[in-house]
Amino acid sequence: MKTLRLCIITAVLVMLGGALPAQQKNRSFVIKGTLTEIQEGKVFLAWQSGSKRQFDSAIVKGGKFEFKNDIYEDYLFARASLLAVTKKQIEDAVPIPMSDQNVVEVYVTPGSTTTVRGSVKLQEATVKGPKVQEEFALLEKEKQPQMSALAANGERWMQIVLAGEEGAKKDSIAFFQKRGDSIMGKINGIETAFIEKHTASLLSLQLLFNMAMISFDQHDPLTVEESLNRLTPALQNSTEGKIIRNKVITARSLVIGRPALDFNIPDTSGKPVRLSSFKGKYVLVEFWASWCGPCRAQNPHLLKAYEQFKNEKLEFVSVSIDDNRKKWMDAIHHDKLPWIQLSELKGFESAVALQYNISWIPLNFLLDPDGVIIGKDLRDGKLSEKLSEIFKTEK
Repeated sequence: MKTLRLCIITAVLVMLGGALPAQQKNRSFVIKGTLTEIQEGKVFLAWQSGSKRQFDSAIVKGGKFEFKNDIYEDYLFARASLLAVTKKQIEDAVPIPMSDQNVVEVYVTPGSTTTVRGSVKLQEATVKGPKVQEEFALLEKEKQPQMSALAANGERWMQIVLAGEEGAKKDSIAFFQKRGDSIMGKINGIETAFIEKHTASLLSLQLLFNMAMISFDQHDPLTVEESLNRLTPALQNSTEGKIIRNKVITARSLVIGRPALDFNIPDTSGKPVRLSSFKGKYVLVEFWASWCGPCRAQNPHLLKAYEQFKNEKLEFVSVSIDDNRKKWMDAIHHDKLPWIQLSELKGFESAVALQYNISWIPLNFLLDPDGVIIGKDLRDGKLSEKLSEIFKTEK
């Protein structure tokens, strides 16, 4: 069973947003809680304002705890995560199952007081706070049926990936990927409808921020920009609003028909390799990482395409989002990847990840001999199909 240990509470963080009016001086927020089934223990707090991540913990005594912290710089709100553990769990160093639902997410604003009342299953707690918290709760309730369906679909998909099953269509990886995309489409629709109806809401800004940071493969950059333009001027001109607009500009430069952004990254021997040096050939640029299960599941498809077209005017270039050289090299050797491998070994903080707005992987771009993007996110057999079309036409 997957576990959530105290040392990785960062996994429950989500991006936040907003801007602070200049006259507002109080940067602090308070979170008070009552836990009916935890008389002694600890609550861990993680919150993020812009790029600043902060952490704290509070002792639970008599079932009560309290935090008082500050929101960073000029942000109007932050989204925080709370994780509760009992004294016995701390003493015994007991792993905490994700299924225990012992995490709750809350919104805080400068000068706000948020109350949390619950039990061991903190996710079921009653939370009362600023207006954005109320809006978040209502939106989550509307999304819940689809979120449950997505979680169940993802669990089955991962079981198949790990087991290497292909079987019948209803149990295939492709089937569950397609169904997951369909469910995500419904969730995105719910969020988009919320944004259209709440143009002055901090939560609308948060949702657009998420779209810009992690999911431009599911949201057209132009659509995100149009939604941003409908928000109030105060939200558009906020720090988060400006970040969203800059991300849109980047995403619009990475669409089919635009030249790929050049980069210069070390290969496995440390020698810098420039993308533009491959002009004159078709190039597949594949973003992946050794720790990424879905990425590793795609490697057999890439190998098949590579073997089929390696004698054509084509180069494969894999760009890893790893930060550990040994794990990166071990994955290359284990998966027997014979083509060019590059990495800055800085994870998602690498220059190329920021340049290409990489927030999740796998992701790939197919370039023509002039360096223009002609394909994107070609998964499973779609890459071979696209390459077959290209080289059949050229012959």
